[in-house]
Amino acid sequence: MIRDETTITQNRFRQWHMRTRGSDSRLARNASLFSTLVAGVSTSMFGDCVTPAYRLSPSAEDAVLCHFYQTIIETLSDEDPAHYLHTQLPNLYVRSDPGSALRLATEAISYASSPRKRYVQAIKAIEQAIQDPVEVGNDQTLYAVLLLCGYETILQDLNTPPAWGAHVDGAAALVKFRSSNEVHSSLSRSMFCFVRKSVVLGHMQICRPIDKIFTVPDETTSLYERPEDHLIATAAKIPNLQYRSNYLLTEPQDASKSDIENLFYSARVLDRELSDWASNISTTWSYSAAMNIRGPASSKFTSRQIHRYPNFYTARVWNFYRVSRLIVQSVLLRAISWLPISMETRPNEFNKSKIEESSIELVNDICASVPFLLGHNLSNMKLPATSGGRKQERTSCPEVEQNGEIRTGRFSLIWPLYVACSAPSVPEAQREWMHMQLLLLAEHDESQAHFMCFTKSQTLLGGAENFRFACI
Repeated sequence: MIRDETTITQNRFRQWHMRTRGSDSRLARNASLFSTLVAGVSTSMFGDCVTPAYRLSPSAEDAVLCHFYQTIIETLSDEDPAHYLHTQLPNLYVRSDPGSALRLATEAISYASSPRKRYVQAIKAIEQAIQDPVEVGNDQTLYAVLLLCGYETILQDLNTPPAWGAHVDGAAALVKFRSSNEVHSSLSRSMFCFVRKSVVLGHMQICRPIDKIFTVPDETTSLYERPEDHLIATAAKIPNLQYRSNYLLTEPQDASKSDIENLFYSARVLDRELSDWASNISTTWSYSAAMNIRGPASSKFTSRQIHRYPNFYTARVWNFYRVSRLIVQSVLLRAISWLPISMETRPNEFNKSKIEESSIELVNDICASVPFLLGHNLSNMKLPATSGGRKQERTSCPEVEQNGEIRTGRFSLIWPLYVACSAPSVPEAQREWMHMQLLLLAEHDESQAHFMCFTKSQTLLGGAENFRFACI
């Protein structure tokens, strides 16, 4: 005689569930309904009947759905009409097809409610950790803050724009505290570089000086730096330069000629340092540049070049380099406008027209990176990259090909295009083209692009932005 172990196990599970949830009949009834919601259950449906076959360990996805259903049902009284409506969800859910509107909507609301609760719990846990003299210096505490930075980047909630910047400020404070304890493990170095990049990005956007811990070279850290780290270390000087220039050039009548000359020379040195980074970069970081010979003969802008990079990461770093130089050159141009015409203060290689030409080239390079970062197929570009820059050849403009769920670098285009749109020397047709790219990014659910489409960047004009967000 063979025992029905499945039935016995199910009965035991139901009995255990009843004991753990209490004897309240309403909760028991809800638990039974709730169990049918789990996507992992196998069901046998005859007419209106649904018989669940329980799985002892639901998947993480199922647990999220279950948590949402049970949380809502327990907040509704039996008299509330919404209670009956909510109890109909399980049967509707198991009857629906995968990918149906009902299933996707159920999953959407379930995933939306659960993360926020965890987010609040994480914030409280971090607040407790930083009050603990031991936990405040723990790698896990700093890593937790970085994860919340990532949460805000993924969420891209325009209703809470300050959140990412607030987490970055918290991470910077932890790094400063940890530096006094001389934490130099490989993990701590990696986290330091990540925090420094976030701090530099955010403070370039709001034009505020940053702590010297991120600007003074650290011999221990510099030994392990990659090309991006070297670039960020150089660009870390930009926020302080912006703050200084805005202070001097906003009310130049209060500034002496020597102050503005010193500002000009500081910006010129920094621009050369950034240029040297591009000139001395490894060949593995170089990219190919092909001439676009299929551009329409009209007044509308068409990029004359198309870039192909080793990967999206490399393309993002190159665009950060271009935005960095655009910011520094904007300081040079503003300083020149307040200096008397003199070859001593304006050497020929740094006169206004030369700087504007360089800025236009940087904007052109940002535009040339757009097809690659949008994920277009550039496989017909067969050129090997050359050290420190580009190798040119005339070729056809690649057709747009989307290979299924192809990865793209769309998000990283938002800030470079947004800043480049405000470059004074850019032709209007090119400016309109870049604005159109932002509109297209917004249509592809890049929520930050929605905001950028209706505001003008102040970064190159000597002003601060109203936001901070991760942009590369």
